[in-house]
Amino acid sequence: MGFDYKLTCQYCGNTFLAKVKTSRFCSNACRCSDRYLRQREEARHKEEDTAKERIRQDLNSRDYLSITQAANLLGVSRPTIYKRIDSGEIEVIRLGTRTVRIRREDLTAPEKVITPLNTPVPEIRKAKEGLVTIDEAAPLFGLSKGAVYYHLRKTDIQPVKIGPWSYYRLKDLENLLHRELDGDIQDWYTVQEISQKYNLTPKQVYDHVQYHHIPKRKAGSRIYISKFDWDAKHGRIDALSDHYYTARELQEKYGTSHQRVHYLAKTRDVPTIRQGSNVYFQKTAMDTIFNQFNR
Repeated sequence: MGFDYKLTCQYCGNTFLAKVKTSRFCSNACRCSDRYLRQREEARHKEEDTAKERIRQDLNSRDYLSITQAANLLGVSRPTIYKRIDSGEIEVIRLGTRTVRIRREDLTAPEKVITPLNTPVPEIRKAKEGLVTIDEAAPLFGLSKGAVYYHLRKTDIQPVKIGPWSYYRLKDLENLLHRELDGDIQDWYTVQEISQKYNLTPKQVYDHVQYHHIPKRKAGSRIYISKFDWDAKHGRIDALSDHYYTARELQEKYGTSHQRVHYLAKTRDVPTIRQGSNVYFQKTAMDTIFNQFNR
């Protein structure tokens, strides 16, 4: 039997009860309003980027540029241009005590280009921080978007907001996902194999995976689901000790309390197995959490 989660609407800020922990809005009206605002924000950014591209194309036809124009042409900040001037990488022509000009050909020389001139403005903005969205990160690591979210929920990695979109630093994702993917999961089911073995429809399989936070990954057009975690949720594992902790084992190993074990497991979405009154916690997930605190 399920239970309700007390959540905060990301549009109006009101609290509401939801059946699914990942719900973001209290009503369909808030969901539509949020989507409308995101679409407007996206359109505004698109207009700004188009205007910047038009300015860059115009500047590319000039022979001499000011500091601001040089920064706009290369898609960098004014301080970056000043640093290049101070280091001698960019030569300037002084027209007065405070007025300087830069030859465009000096900026476009192959050895002095800071940012490729044909790079679109949105790409320049993201490249400054090495940022990617979840949609972009998933195929890079051969995972589904849900799997990336699953691993992120177990960490303190925070997104970077640019307009209405959330981005993650690629280095952070590489450190996280390479460590996670090199873990103990070696055997995988396909959705078709689970459907045949347990007499379930594909939708029932996906719903069960999402509800119980069972690890999954995507390779090409196929979705693979952790064989051990799926079988464990159905009571098919005879020995849990090799892969799961009891609360008492965690208390003794990490010197923590019973309440903190359950709190961390709930807030970090750690895969668990309940047998009667006993709860078992996945070893790899709990070890990762406590190791982060002990660093």
